[in-house]
Amino acid sequence: PVVSLTATDRDTGLDGTVGAYAIVRGNTGGVFNISTSTGVLSVARQLDYDTHPVGYSLVIKATDRGSPSLSGETTVVVLLDDFNDNSPVFQSPLYSGRVREDARVGTPVMNITASDRDSGLNAEVLYSLLNQTHFTVDQQSGTVRVAASLDRENTSSYTITAVASDRGVPQLQGTTTLSITVLDANDHVPRFSTSTYTASVPENSAVGVAVLQVIAFDDDLGSNAMISYELLNTSVPFRIEATAGNISVSGSLDRERLSVYSISVRAVDQGQPPSSSVATVLISVLDENDNPPVFNQTVYTATVAENAALRSTVYSFLATDADIGDNAVISYSITGGDVLRRFNIEPNSNRLTLVGSLDREFVPSF
Repeated sequence: PVVSLTATDRDTGLDGTVGAYAIVRGNTGGVFNISTSTGVLSVARQLDYDTHPVGYSLVIKATDRGSPSLSGETTVVVLLDDFNDNSPVFQSPLYSGRVREDARVGTPVMNITASDRDSGLNAEVLYSLLNQTHFTVDQQSGTVRVAASLDRENTSSYTITAVASDRGVPQLQGTTTLSITVLDANDHVPRFSTSTYTASVPENSAVGVAVLQVIAFDDDLGSNAMISYELLNTSVPFRIEATAGNISVSGSLDRERLSVYSISVRAVDQGQPPSSSVATVLISVLDENDNPPVFNQTVYTATVAENAALRSTVYSFLATDADIGDNAVISYSITGGDVLRRFNIEPNSNRLTLVGSLDREFVPSF
């Protein structure tokens, strides 16, 4: 029972006997009932403070048994106490946010909001995040902030459960999901596949002949990972494709002038500000047989006694070749002037020797 009402009548007999009690106004939804005979007011249906926070103002009428019957009215104000029967509810089942990976600790990411239909402490909401160390939420305001350093290359997104708890007894909770995307920052430099590249190319290679390709990688995303290449040496007979990293011949090569080129290649990303790294390319110019042997003299003069012994050395020549390897191995031979075959030169020797008898009176010179 809510309350027991008693009405009195100054008449006597049936005229002074209260015959019935009734609720005549204010019983919205029929949530109350009154015993017609005893005047006991009781709850007939479930009460809800949230729909009637100001309570109910019930007009009760008592009627006597006289003829004609008379009645009187009174007002009963029923105030409802709130019971913590509502959980906090977030405005959205999913909150989405983005934050750069280089954001400082304390940087705000988003605001979350929950409401509670109860009142007083039952409606006061406190926020928290479950099992989370990289982000934190202000208990009172619901502002989600960065709590630790982020690394997109390690974790590119976070799915977090946020909790709203009221301060009622028993405490009730509501949850929502936070989806936070970590945006890329240009925090990685391009990385070559090796610090030093080696290649070789024949010295007679035509312009445009491919030499090698250099490759660099960048762990960032988008423009931060877009790499272009350039040669830091501007006076070399090579060029590089800016986007592909292919190095090719761009001018004439001469191994005898320069046999090895040491070239610095830079890889630059398109971030702001851009990041770059440098690798070394060593290109060896391979020898081609493009140089003839050269004698140290154009004309040699020698004398020999006509009675000189056979196999004796008449003269030793000196010839050199600017090439290398087999291209620089010199073979000697007599190509003319020795019709009588009085002389010989071994292919692997530079010595002219006598192999036939001489007669100055017959042939004085060769």
